[in-house]
Amino acid sequence: MDGLPGADEQERILGESRNAVKRYAFQMRKACEEDSLRDSLRFCSAMLGELRTSQLSPQKYYDVYMIVFDQLVNLEGFFTDQRSAGRTYGELYELVQHAGNVLPRLYLMVTVGCLYIKSKEAKAKEILKDLVELCKGVQHPTRGLFLRAYLCQRSKAQAQQIASLVDVVSLLCGARAAPAAEAAQPARPAAAAAPVASAGGGPATERPASGATRAASARGPSRRGGLPARVGDTSLRRSFVLSIPVARGANWFLAGGGRRMDEEEATAAAAERIAAAAEDGTSLPVRLATDVVRFLYGGTGRREPADGGVVSASLLNAKPAVGGIGVEPRGGGVLRVLFTVASDAVADTVVRWRHELRRCVDSTAVFDVLSDREEAQHQALWPAFLAAKVAGKRAQFHRARLVVDGERGLLPDTGSEYEGPGGNVHDAIDFLLSNFIEMNKLWVRMQHQGHARDRDKRETERQQLQDLVGKNLTYLSQLDGLGYELYAGMVLPRVVEQIVSCKDGIAQQYLMQAVIQGFPDSFHLGTLDVLLGTLPELQPDVKVHAVMSSLMDRLARYAQAEAPVMERLLEMKAFERFRDAVDRVIAAQLGMSPADKVEMFVALLNFSGSVLPSSVENVNAVLSAAHSALSASGGLSGDAKAERGLVALLTIPITKYDVVTGLGLTEYPLLMGLLRHRTHKDLATKIILTIVEGGTQVGSVEKVSMLFRFIAPLVRESTDGGDDDLDDDDMEREQVLVARLLHSLHSPDPAAHFALLETARSELMAGGPRRVRHTLPALAFAGLALVRRLAKDPASALPAAPTPAPPASAAETDGADNSETDELAAGAAASAAATAATSTAAAAPSDSAPSHSAATVEAVLQWVLRIASILSDVASQPLLALRVLLAGGYSASEEARAEMLAYTFFEEAFTLYEESVPDQRHRTTALYSIIGSLQRCSVFGADNRAVLVTNASGYAARLLKRGDQCRAACACAHLSWQAEGGGGAQVPVRDAAKVMASLKRAIKIAHAAKQQAAAAARTGEPGGAYVELYIEVLNQHLYFFDRGVEGFSTSAVQALIDLIQGELSQQAVSADVSAAWSRAAAHISSRVAGGGGGGDGVREKYLALSVRA
Repeated sequence: MDGLPGADEQERILGESRNAVKRYAFQMRKACEEDSLRDSLRFCSAMLGELRTSQLSPQKYYDVYMIVFDQLVNLEGFFTDQRSAGRTYGELYELVQHAGNVLPRLYLMVTVGCLYIKSKEAKAKEILKDLVELCKGVQHPTRGLFLRAYLCQRSKAQAQQIASLVDVVSLLCGARAAPAAEAAQPARPAAAAAPVASAGGGPATERPASGATRAASARGPSRRGGLPARVGDTSLRRSFVLSIPVARGANWFLAGGGRRMDEEEATAAAAERIAAAAEDGTSLPVRLATDVVRFLYGGTGRREPADGGVVSASLLNAKPAVGGIGVEPRGGGVLRVLFTVASDAVADTVVRWRHELRRCVDSTAVFDVLSDREEAQHQALWPAFLAAKVAGKRAQFHRARLVVDGERGLLPDTGSEYEGPGGNVHDAIDFLLSNFIEMNKLWVRMQHQGHARDRDKRETERQQLQDLVGKNLTYLSQLDGLGYELYAGMVLPRVVEQIVSCKDGIAQQYLMQAVIQGFPDSFHLGTLDVLLGTLPELQPDVKVHAVMSSLMDRLARYAQAEAPVMERLLEMKAFERFRDAVDRVIAAQLGMSPADKVEMFVALLNFSGSVLPSSVENVNAVLSAAHSALSASGGLSGDAKAERGLVALLTIPITKYDVVTGLGLTEYPLLMGLLRHRTHKDLATKIILTIVEGGTQVGSVEKVSMLFRFIAPLVRESTDGGDDDLDDDDMEREQVLVARLLHSLHSPDPAAHFALLETARSELMAGGPRRVRHTLPALAFAGLALVRRLAKDPASALPAAPTPAPPASAAETDGADNSETDELAAGAAASAAATAATSTAAAAPSDSAPSHSAATVEAVLQWVLRIASILSDVASQPLLALRVLLAGGYSASEEARAEMLAYTFFEEAFTLYEESVPDQRHRTTALYSIIGSLQRCSVFGADNRAVLVTNASGYAARLLKRGDQCRAACACAHLSWQAEGGGGAQVPVRDAAKVMASLKRAIKIAHAAKQQAAAAARTGEPGGAYVELYIEVLNQHLYFFDRGVEGFSTSAVQALIDLIQGELSQQAVSADVSAAWSRAAAHISSRVAGGGGGGDGVREKYLALSVRA
C-alpha cells in the first residue's frame, strides 16, 4: 500500500486487470473443455497473477478478486473431472505446487486442497494445517488478507458449486456447461462496493454489512439438526435445492425484474401476483404471503412471524424461475430452498434475477439436485407451506423450507463427516484460530504502511476489510462441537491475547464487538470476568463504552428472556462487577474524554434498569460514580457531546422511574451541577413538565427541598451571569412553569401540606424580585386552596375570638386601635403555628398523619397576608398584591367565616391602594376590584362594614376624572344592596336609602360633568360625552327598579329618562353614546313586552315609562 497511484491511474490499472482476468479465464475454460490440464493450470496461474498487484486500493483489489473467484469455481469442476479420469487429488495437490509465483500457487493449493479433503483421500486436519501455514508466505497485507479469506471461505464450502444461475438453467436443461455467449462474459456485475464478508457465514466476496447486521449475524446458528446437502438422483433434472448461509438482518426481497420496491408497493404486488398464480395451484394464501412480504421487507429484527419461526414466500412471478425464499427470524444457519424451472423458462428470464440474487445470497450457495429420498426426508422434517404439482409438468414444485443447520463445511467439527481420522473439533478450532491470528496481524500492519497524510483513508479501508478477519470468529461460533469448556479454556484466551497484544484501536474495537456478538450469551455469562478484565488493557482510542454497552445489552436481554439467568446475574453481582470495571477503565485511561465516560455510565444505568429495575440504590451509585469521575477530570470541559450524554444519563431515572422516586436520588443535583446553566435549565424544565403533565404529586418536605435543588436554575439567580440575557418575556415563560409546579405540592395531611407550601416559599424567595413576581401569586392561591380544604373540616378550625369594637373609619385609624392590636397578635400566633407545622412536618415521615391543629385557617390566612406584603414590598407589584389581598379577604369572609381576618385583608388592601397605586388609571381599576370583592362579602357586622363602605365611597369621590367618579359612585351603590344567598348568620345588606344616596351623588357628578362640558364647548371643544354618564346612572336605576328597591319609583326613573332625551335632542353625541342609549331603550322595550322575567308586576311598572322613538 506504500505509494499507491492516484485514483485515475488506479482506474486504468483496474481496467487492465479486469480485461486480463477475463482473457485468461476464457483461455482457461477453453483448455478445460479440451481436457488440457497443463494449459488450464498455466492460464489459471496467469489469471491469478493479476492478484499480485500492489497498485490497487483494497476496494479496487476486491473487484479483481471477485472476478477471479468466480472463475476458480469453474476450475473445481475441471479438477473433479480429472479425478474421474484417473488422477488423484494427491497428484493434483503436488502438481499445482509447481506454479512459479507463491500467490497463484497458494490459491491453487487451496482450491485443490479443499477437494482433496472432500474426497477423504487425506486427513482434513493435515491439509488444513498445511494450508494455513503455507499462507504465511504472503505477508503483503491486502494480498495476504484476501488469500486467507479465500482459504477460510473454501473450508466452509461443501458441495458442487455453480458459477451463475445461467449455469443452473443449463444444468437443468441437460447441458453440462454454460452457453458460449455467457462464457464470453464470465464476470458477474459488481454487486459490492467493498471486500467484506457477511458475518453470518458469507464469503469474502460479500458486500460490507452494516454494524447492526454484523452484530446480529455473528451470533451463529441455532443448534438444531438438519439434512446436509448432497448431490442426489439426477432424475429430477428440473427440481433442485439451493443451500444459502443466512445472515440475520438481511432484507431478502426480490421484486419483478430485480427492481426494489417499497413496502406498500411490494405488498400490493404480492397479493396481485400470488392471486394470479392461484390458477396453477402454486400460491400461498394471500394473507400469509402479504404478511411474509412485509416481514421480509422490514427485516428480521422488526417483525416476528406468527407461524413460530419458519417463513416462506413465493417470488412475484406468475411463472417464476425461482420458487421461494425463507428467513429464520433469530438469524444464522442455512436456508434450503426448493426451486423449479418452468418448461418455458429460458436463460434470459433468470438473468434478470441474477444481479439481485447474487447480491443477496452468499456466493457459497450450493445448487444440488434433489433426490426422491431427500425430498421425502425434507417433507418429514419441515412442513411445506406450498406444495403442488403442476399438471403435465413432472416434479415441478414451488416449495420453500428452512433447515436451521450450521454449515460445517470441510472442518472436522463434531458430527461432521470429516471427524474421526480427519481430526476433531480441536483441530477445527486450531485452524480457525491460527488463520484469525495471522489475518489480524496483516490487518493491523496495514495501519503502518504509507504516508501519514493518508492515515484517515487507510483507517476507512481497514474498516471495510474488518469482516474478513471477523468471519473466522463467526465460523468458530458456528462449530457444533464448541461447548462452554472449549470456549472458556481454548478459544477465548487466545482471542483475548491477540486482541490485547495487537495494540491497535480499530482492531480491538471491532474484535471485542465480534466476540460479544458472535458467541452465545451463556458463554459470556460464565466468562464475564475475563471480558471485563480485558477492557482496561485496551487502547485509549477504543470506545470502551460501546463494547460494555453491547455486552450489558446482550446479558440484559438474555436475563429478560430466561428467569434463571436473572437469578444468576443477581447471585454473581453482575452490576457490581460492571461498576468496578468502569472504575478500572477510567483509572487506566487517564486521557479518556468526558463524553466516553458519560456513555459508559449511561450503559451501566440502562443495564441496572433492565436487570434490577426496583433498585434505586444502584441508580444513585451510578450517578455518584459519574459525578466523581467527571469532577476528578475537571467536569465536562465544555464538551458539547459529553453534555448531551449527561443529559441522557440524567433523563433515564426520570423516564424509567416516577419523578417522586427520582427525587430520592441525592446525587442527582450534584451531577446536574456539572451542566452549563442553559442545559441545566432545559433539564429542569423537562423535570417540571414531567411532573405537571403526569399529574404527579410531591408530598414531603424532603422531596420538595430536593425538587427545588433539581430545578435550581429556574428558581435561583445564576452566579455566572447566565440569566443576564433573559428578557421579561423569557423570564415570565420560565416562572409560569414554576408556578404551575406549585399546585403539584400536596399532602393528605393539612399540616404537612402547609409545611410544603412554606418550604416552597422559602425556596422561591432565593429567586429575587424578577422571579417572585410570577411565582408568589400562584403560591398564595395554593394557600387559599388549603384554606378551603381546612374550612370544610370543622376540626381544623380554632374557636372564634371575641369580635372587638371596630375602628371609626379607615381614614382616622392607622392600626392603633384595640381590634387591630388583637388581630396582629392573632397573626403572630398563627405565624408561630405555621413555623411549628413546618418543623413538625419536616421531622415526621410523609406518610404519617400529624394533627390538624398545627395548620389552622387563621395560620394559613396570615401566611397569605405575608405573601401579599412580600409582593408589594419586595417584588414592587402592588396590583398583584392587591389581588391576593382581595382574594384572601373573600376567602376569609365566605369560606373561613373569620370576620376580623377578612377585615384585615381589606384594610391592607385600602392601605396598599392609598400608598402604592399612584397611577390614576390603575387606581380606578383597583377601586373597582375592591368594591366588587367587598360587595360579595357577607361576614361583616354593621360597624365593620360601614367603615369599609365609607372608605370605598371616599376613595371613589377622590378620583380625578368626573366620569370615573360617577361610575365609582354607581358601583358604591351596590355595597348597600346584596343579593340573597350569602352564608353565615348575617342577613344580606339591604339599605335602600344608602343606595339612593349613592346614585344621587352620581347624578350630581354627572351634572358637574355637564357644566364642565359646557365650559369646554365655549372654547370650541366638542361636548356631549357627559350624556353617557346620565345613561349609566339610568342603567343603575333600572337595575334597582327591577328589584323593587324602595325609592326607585316610576316617576324617578321617568324623570331621568326625560333628562337624557332632552340632552340628546340638544347635543350632538358620539356613536358610543347613541349605542348606549339604544341599549337602555331596548331594555325598557323588552320589559314592556314581558321579556326578562319578573312577571306582570314588572311589566306594569315599565308600561308607565315613556320613551320617545
